[in-house]
Formats: sequence, C-alpha cells, structure tokens
Amino acid sequence: MRFGFGPLTLESPEGWRCVGCSRPADGSCCGKKQVDVFEEGLEQAVTAEWWGFDSVWAGEANFSKVGFNSSSPVVAAGMAQRTEFVRVGVMPILGLVNAIYLAEEVACIDNISAGRAIVAAQVPSAEVARGWGGSNSAER
Repeated sequence: MRFGFGPLTLESPEGWRCVGCSRPADGSCCGKKQVDVFEEGLEQAVTAEWWGFDSVWAGEANFSKVGFNSSSPVVAAGMAQRTEFVRVGVMPILGLVNAIYLAEEVACIDNISAGRAIVAAQVPSAEVARGWGGSNSAER
C-alpha cells in the first residue's frame, strides 16, 4: 500500500479563519510572511519523506483568499530539490493551465527529481471557476 502527503496549497497561518485578511504589500498574512509559509511547506515535504510517505503533492490555490500557491509545478520543483526518494506530484487545475506548458514543466521537474515526477489533475472548485470566468460543475 502506498501513501501520499498533500496536497500542499501553502495555506495562510490561520487557515480558513484568515479569509478576511487583506494581505498587506509586504507579503505578510496574519503577521507571517509568505516566504515563511513557502519554507514551511517545503519542510513538510522533507518531513513526509522522512516518515516514509511514497509521494508528496503540490496543489494549487488560484483565486483563493486562503492559499498562497498559484503554481504547483514551481512548488513541486522546490520539493524535488529538497527530497531524495519520495515521488513529487503536481496537481494542476484543469482549464487554468496550458497543457503544453504543463507537459514541459512536468518534464523539467522529472529531470530535476531524477524521474520522480507524477501528475494528478484537479477539477476547479466553484470559487476558482468564478475567478477565471469559467463554469463550475453545477452549471455544466
């Protein structure tokens, strides 16, 4: 049996209670800088590998008031650099990414990680679909 860890969407420190946060220009949220949130997310991938998880996944949080990660391939590349054995998963949101660019990015991550890249696509939530002007599943 295999177990994966994630998806890491790099949520704000206060989680869902932080929805009203205005995110000041200095990149902080609830007193914590975004760079620190990214660092903690990457450290979670290292910890998941140490605990024996088979994969770590980078999710996306486009148009979200909660998450900071708008590009799962970028975070996955960071996870690939910090880990040695665990498979590195990319979870792009269908309809928000160009399939050719995604294929190139995943191929690059696969090279960076020495063949450990994997992909699982997400369907956009209603919030995300509204953010980019698409339809959500209830409207299809």
